[in-house]
Amino acid sequence: MLTFVIIIVFVIWVASLSSRISRLEEQVKGGKKPAAAEPPLVAGNAKPSLWVEPASPAPPPPAAAVLAEQPRGSAVMPEAAPITPRQQKDETEIATNWLNKIGVVAVLLGMGLFFKYAVDQNWITPWMRIALGFAVGGLFVFLGWLWREKYAKYANVMMGGGVALWYFTIFAGYDFYGLFPQSVALALMVFASVCAVALAYYRQSLALAVLGLLGAYGAPVALSSGENRQMQLLVYLTILNLAVLAILAKKYWSGLALFAVFATWIDFSYWFVKFSSSLNAVPSVIFFMVFVLIFFVGLTAVLRRHALAKTLDNKFSKLTSLAMLLTGFVYLIYVQNLLAGGYHAWLLGMGLFASLAAFLAYALIDRLEFEEINYSLSFAGAALFLAAFSWQWDREALCLAVALAGGAGAGLAYALKRKELRLWSTLTLLYSLVLILALPYAEVFGQVFVFNFKFGLMALEAAVLFYAAWLYSRSQNHTLFESHTDRAFNFIGIFLLWAGLSWDISHFFPSLNGEYGLALWWIVYPLLLGGLGTLAKKPGLIKAGLLLTAFALLRSLSVPYPAERAAFVFNFKFGLMVLETAALFVLAYWSRVLKTDKYAAYASGVLSVIGALFLWLVVTLDVFHAFTGIGQDSRVAFWWAIYPVLLIYFARLANSRLLARIALGLLVLGFFRVVFLGYSADDYIFILNAKFGLMLMEALALLVMVRFLPDEAGKEKAGDFMKVAASLLLWFAFSWELVRYFARPEDGNTRNLLMSLWWIAYAVVLIIIGAVAHSPLFRKVALALFGASILKVFLFDALALETGYRIVSFIVLGVILLSVSYAYQRHRSRIVEFLEGDKKGAVHV
Repeated sequence: MLTFVIIIVFVIWVASLSSRISRLEEQVKGGKKPAAAEPPLVAGNAKPSLWVEPASPAPPPPAAAVLAEQPRGSAVMPEAAPITPRQQKDETEIATNWLNKIGVVAVLLGMGLFFKYAVDQNWITPWMRIALGFAVGGLFVFLGWLWREKYAKYANVMMGGGVALWYFTIFAGYDFYGLFPQSVALALMVFASVCAVALAYYRQSLALAVLGLLGAYGAPVALSSGENRQMQLLVYLTILNLAVLAILAKKYWSGLALFAVFATWIDFSYWFVKFSSSLNAVPSVIFFMVFVLIFFVGLTAVLRRHALAKTLDNKFSKLTSLAMLLTGFVYLIYVQNLLAGGYHAWLLGMGLFASLAAFLAYALIDRLEFEEINYSLSFAGAALFLAAFSWQWDREALCLAVALAGGAGAGLAYALKRKELRLWSTLTLLYSLVLILALPYAEVFGQVFVFNFKFGLMALEAAVLFYAAWLYSRSQNHTLFESHTDRAFNFIGIFLLWAGLSWDISHFFPSLNGEYGLALWWIVYPLLLGGLGTLAKKPGLIKAGLLLTAFALLRSLSVPYPAERAAFVFNFKFGLMVLETAALFVLAYWSRVLKTDKYAAYASGVLSVIGALFLWLVVTLDVFHAFTGIGQDSRVAFWWAIYPVLLIYFARLANSRLLARIALGLLVLGFFRVVFLGYSADDYIFILNAKFGLMLMEALALLVMVRFLPDEAGKEKAGDFMKVAASLLLWFAFSWELVRYFARPEDGNTRNLLMSLWWIAYAVVLIIIGAVAHSPLFRKVALALFGASILKVFLFDALALETGYRIVSFIVLGVILLSVSYAYQRHRSRIVEFLEGDKKGAVHV
């Protein structure tokens, strides 16, 4: 009884305080002064005024005068700093929003502690405790209703606290004390929820609405009896979801929709874990069909109504999109689990139903341009659509369905001009691509090369990708993600056709012939792409051909030779490599012809270089495969000598400086290859042998290539260098022949004498050639050889040769030097004229 007396006194005191505060507020609003004005606030004055009439501004008195007017022992209070709007707002927020909530929580805790103490002391019976809980909760609701106009936030918190206390009391009466059955407890919970929702509906308070629905959705879990009451639960949750939709129709709280979806998930999960089986799956599936209709179609219709009426808050888009994504996720999980056992045939229809609901919701709202919601609904629809096929089929049927769905989505996106549909159709096509690439060959009798499921699906996927690329190239308002989608799809389609036939060749022809066939396909396909790109003026096709040509080049190199030694040049591998070389040059020509792309000319030069080097390597590999021993080395050296000449000739015809430089580089390799080539030990003949002949050919190649050097800076220096190299190579070739032929120790004098005579004679020949051809370069080389000869005679022959050979060496050297000197003295004027003509810019050879 004491408790009720305290409560009554508390109510009377609160009503009196409310009346006094109301009168003061009316005075303030009316601009009235209080009955008596109080003096200014100074030290010693303990009674400040509530209202001070503003006076006209006056100049402040001097500080000394103010101090003189005050009684002794008193001091003036410092003037308070003005309160800024920010400080006033923070103080108002704390006083009106946070303190009342903290107060309600404190009262609830106090009541809980009081209940515990009263129970421990046996002061009140269980029925008295329940009655007290209902009474205090009702008091909170009454006070909140009483102050709803004057203190809106305070009133909403009071009403929310009262409803929460009702929920606690109902749960305690059912679960703790067992005072009433489950049906009565549920009815009381529903009543409390209806009251809370009605108050929220009237007060436009999201907190009250969430609180009411928290009790309503929490009742099935809190009041569970441990028995399977599936139908009651599903009907109850459906009614609650419809009630939420009705609330949202009045006031669109997007957070309330997300809360309802999440709470439905929790309630159903609680039942699903305990009681779900294949025997009771059908009612649950029907419940989820209604569930997606409510939160896809119903929620979108309500949102559209508020959007047209312009009554939406700032956060509606994000929370609504989350609610719709959660709806699709919950449906996806539970429908698959419910029907996977005995109702597998229903999965396709259930997936398509939910997908249709999502796309219907999308159609209701897509033109309002709520980007986040549009993406969420289109994603949910696409995901459910794909899940439907994944649930029902696998392997070939699934690949076919998803590929066609991606193409249909691309067509729909183009027709509706919706970028979010383009995005999800793109992802669908990529998903179908992954499925098809991962698809194994079906072990079905009668499947043959090309005419089989896997190749057919890959060809279909390529066709769908080409179709989607064509549509996307015609679409407008591309996002950054879609800026190159059409090109990417075209390339993926091209790659898919290439990979499809490649897989087919490898699968149906696993032998060496299959490897040759695969390499041939990799060569021919880029040529087809290049030809189509040239005819249609599509640089993208040529670029794809160029990329695939790189794979073809590596493939043709990796193809093995037949087990038996194949004939030189006449074998499959050599034929493939030559065909690959031709393909490279053809693609280079097409890239150069197609001038619509700035990269085409650059690609042409690169392909020409690769083709030139590849042909050089091709013949080299074939020589190494077909021959062995010295014959192998000499043939390689022969090829390395003659190929640069042919290459620089074609470079001159094509006006390609790059090819000319490649030819020079290969010629340098050929030069060193010939120099370090060994002699055949069995059939060596002086001068008439392979090494000497190859060195003569290399020297001749150097001289011939001088005629075909491209016209560019440095041409003269390069030509002079090559002439010097050729002349030195001839000198070295015969010198090495002397060393090889007179290799026995007893032939040392003959070898050294002939070597000196050869050096001197060759220098004379170079002098004559330089004079006839008007080439000072050969004269300089001859002078260098004369110098080398003199040094050899005086420094080496004088010590190494016997007396007779030494005499001959000196005499021959002296005669030749005197002859040269005599010729110079006799034809001095001509020589000077020749030299000065050279300085004046005469043409030299």
